[in-house]
Amino acid sequence: MKSNAHCPILKRIMLFRFSRLTAITVTLLTAFMAVSAINGQTENPHPLLWRFVVGGQINNAPALSHNSIIYLPADDRSLYAIYPDGELKWSYKSGYKFAGSPVIGYDGTVYIATVKGTLLALAPNGRVRWSFRAQAAITGTPAIGSDGTIYLPVSGGLLYALTYSGKEKWHYQYSAEICSSPSIGPDGSIYLGAENRRLLAIDREGYKKWEVSLPGAPGTAAIGADGTIYVNGYGIHALSPAGLLLWSYSIPEKTADPIIGEHGIIVAGAQNGRLYLIDPEGKKIRHIQLGSPVNKPAVAARDGTIYAVAANTLYAINPSDDSQWSFTAKREAAAPALAEDGTLYLGSADWILYAIRGTHGGMAKSPWPMHLHDPAHTGRFNGLGNLENPAFWTIRARAYSSSEELKFEALKEIEQYLKGEDFQPLYASSLESILEYLVLESVVIRNYYYGKLIHNFPLVRLKSCNLLAELGTERTRDILLEVLKHEPDNHVKGAAALGLGRITRPSDNEVVMELVHQLENRSAEEGFRLTLLKAFDIMVSQSEKMLDPAAYRAIIGVALGSSSARVRKSASALLTRITRGSGQEQ
Repeated sequence: MKSNAHCPILKRIMLFRFSRLTAITVTLLTAFMAVSAINGQTENPHPLLWRFVVGGQINNAPALSHNSIIYLPADDRSLYAIYPDGELKWSYKSGYKFAGSPVIGYDGTVYIATVKGTLLALAPNGRVRWSFRAQAAITGTPAIGSDGTIYLPVSGGLLYALTYSGKEKWHYQYSAEICSSPSIGPDGSIYLGAENRRLLAIDREGYKKWEVSLPGAPGTAAIGADGTIYVNGYGIHALSPAGLLLWSYSIPEKTADPIIGEHGIIVAGAQNGRLYLIDPEGKKIRHIQLGSPVNKPAVAARDGTIYAVAANTLYAINPSDDSQWSFTAKREAAAPALAEDGTLYLGSADWILYAIRGTHGGMAKSPWPMHLHDPAHTGRFNGLGNLENPAFWTIRARAYSSSEELKFEALKEIEQYLKGEDFQPLYASSLESILEYLVLESVVIRNYYYGKLIHNFPLVRLKSCNLLAELGTERTRDILLEVLKHEPDNHVKGAAALGLGRITRPSDNEVVMELVHQLENRSAEEGFRLTLLKAFDIMVSQSEKMLDPAAYRAIIGVALGSSSARVRKSASALLTRITRGSGQEQ
């Protein structure tokens, strides 16, 4: 289940009485899942910014959202959502280990598969939106098409196509096991590697276009600006979108999945410890010897730096001047992730996620600069770019109109999208902007006209609060807090309070103190006070951290004060639940 922070060691040991020393050890390590800030030396070119300890090995790269939240799967069956400063946002505990890396959709939904065949769709606040059960184990990371279709490789040679709401559209059955994650080309074609050494091309309707035999089993393909497909398999091979072999560069060892760096350079490591740089015509540029096997995909940065992992060491290599530096973890490292600000996130089998200051700038401006294409792991050419998005302008026009009816139509479309009933190619930031306008309309000063409210539709604002909480992104917290501070209608303020209870943590002092301020307002209506108490209840029920002492004092004051009997009873019941540890991990 989901939890939002860490509790002290003593409380952990009191809550969980393990009978075996190994279990206690795991608990102690989990209790220390926090940030260790490390001051980098000025002469050190790769200072360690922080590290985050989890409860198991890290074998896959984390995914990064548009607002830099890090989504990290670990072998303790937990998916961790981590802020860029290294603080835990929430964690989701699955019944099984995860397969592949997380994928982040247009609206911020996080998709993660388990080895037992379940694909989970989690909201940005960690709540499960839906799940899909496949016939067999999921064998790779899913990819997301431009229309929201999710392509899922499954054991037994199956490829599922799911709607963005988790319903099966079609499935394709192949005669051999699929051994790669899907890659989606500019025309929507899906490319897959199979264990019989074939590369397959499937169209978006689920029909095979072609298959090509290669010297080795191909992995996950990289796709060039002109649609050329680059794939491994004892070498690097380039194929046209029609399946014609353009060239092959032979490598006598098992080769990692290729990526495309600056100027179209193809980069791939190999089992022989070399990193190969090949030009777009298939000619060798150079080999770089790293010693240990290079079996993880590299990452290309905007300044030309190439990041590659060999065993437990991350190498930063600038091919233009041969400069390089390295960072070594304690055990085998996974493929790195590179954020827009140049921060590298490196997971390892030593149970640690390292945040390392890399070079300036994020990913290379190339067609396929990393495994699965982009930090969100969409697996699609151009990633979350080039969406044809007339839906946004239609919904926006309705939301910005002066008609309450049209505003509700806009909200209905957004609600259907969030519920999975009707796909719209909308980014999370687009949804935030529309809902922010609707929820703050007539509240902010610019919408006052000679002292009168313009477009004063409190039911629209209330509905918008509910949808913002459902969206659950980081920006929604700031929007709902503004509503709680300035909204004149108590029903709307109550919706904002409940939304904040759902998406924030007890350690968010600004939110907690605003809830306290509202609760201590003696002129507040009974219904609004009950809603505030409910918001506190929701907040602590999904967290391991306790409330600020000021919140306790406010709740005690309500329980012992002159409020109505109903409010006092609710406050007393909340205090009882908190003191009995209702906010502990479940």
